[in-house]
Amino acid sequence: MRLVCCLLFLLPPTVMADGETRPVSDTILRGRSSDFASIKDKLLKEGGGNSESEMAVARGLAWVHRNRLKDGSWKSEGTEKDDRVIATVLALLVRQPHVIQPCLRDDPVSATSLALLAYLGAGVTVDQSSRYGPALTGSLKYLLSRQKIDGSFENVTNIDGHSWATIALCEASVLADMKGVKPAAEKALDWLLKSQHRDGSWGMANGKLGPVVFLAWPIQALWVARITEFEFSREETYEKIGKLLNSRSWDSGITYGLAKDEPLADLTSAAPACRYLTGWVAKHPALVRAGEAMVQHPVSDENPVLHQRHYFETQFLHAINRSDWHKKWNPSMRDFLVGTQNRSADENLKGSWSPDGGDIGDQYGRLGCTVMSLLSLQVYYRYVPFWQADLKPSPPEPKGPPLRK
Repeated sequence: MRLVCCLLFLLPPTVMADGETRPVSDTILRGRSSDFASIKDKLLKEGGGNSESEMAVARGLAWVHRNRLKDGSWKSEGTEKDDRVIATVLALLVRQPHVIQPCLRDDPVSATSLALLAYLGAGVTVDQSSRYGPALTGSLKYLLSRQKIDGSFENVTNIDGHSWATIALCEASVLADMKGVKPAAEKALDWLLKSQHRDGSWGMANGKLGPVVFLAWPIQALWVARITEFEFSREETYEKIGKLLNSRSWDSGITYGLAKDEPLADLTSAAPACRYLTGWVAKHPALVRAGEAMVQHPVSDENPVLHQRHYFETQFLHAINRSDWHKKWNPSMRDFLVGTQNRSADENLKGSWSPDGGDIGDQYGRLGCTVMSLLSLQVYYRYVPFWQADLKPSPPEPKGPPLRK
């Protein structure tokens, strides 16, 4: 008997009662299964993708693949700013000068984890006869070789990098039949859970305080762990997240920041998805208002893409199935990304996207922005949303104090 999960767009779990692994076709990842191309095509069409967006994904994956190193890793190529300066400025901006979370330009584990997300999002498997199968296998092996005994990874100095690695391993545990991946995913998840501070934030040490802006990717990692059937105690973890987000919003859930006069655009963009992935229903008044605010500012020449920020918004708006997804948001985002992809003959650039002025561009350069663009263009089939599934679970009401007025 299939179990009904309690998050909004989950499908039946990946593990059956007798302990056998449930096929990918029965999971929320089924839109990426090579055996179910018809499902992917259906999701692509109904979600608003087209042949142009899929060709852009193919070109982007080819660029990612060309930049893979012989050992299976990728280089992190952010700006040439001093890493310590970046970290210190960031800590001061979030009013937590004691929190230093530098993002090293030489951070191959984080860069490799990002690239793996692009591969896995396109449904790449470890099939050695496929175009990217050998590369996926080698890069997963690289990631496994860099994991420490406690579940963390070598030279990863920010929580986003650990979260990307956790997502990649959790998804690969379903999509790639490869020894060692599932135990590594369990260890990475355990480390992530232990690293949450009592106020709900994440630092880079067990229980260390972290800036509120670093919530989005750990929450994404926890959600992916859940849909790929990794068990953990959600109630306490989600309750702390809810209280922290409640304390950072003052206008009924539209804007988030440090205080009423200090909104953070990145947090405001990511928070609705965070709320949704931790149990809020799509019709929650705060999420409805947040969605309405987002679609008033679609991507355009006047409002160009900030790749990570707009990925979170794209993921959220697609998941909640707003009627204006097809009218406003998706056409502008899809066509802007397709139109701004590099089409030159230069093999070093062709298929990529230029670094933006946001955090992902500063820290991970062309690779980071290219992967975020690919994730946005894969949104149609990356995770099967509940409104395109057989089951429509009823999530619990959110806990914690009400939003500040």
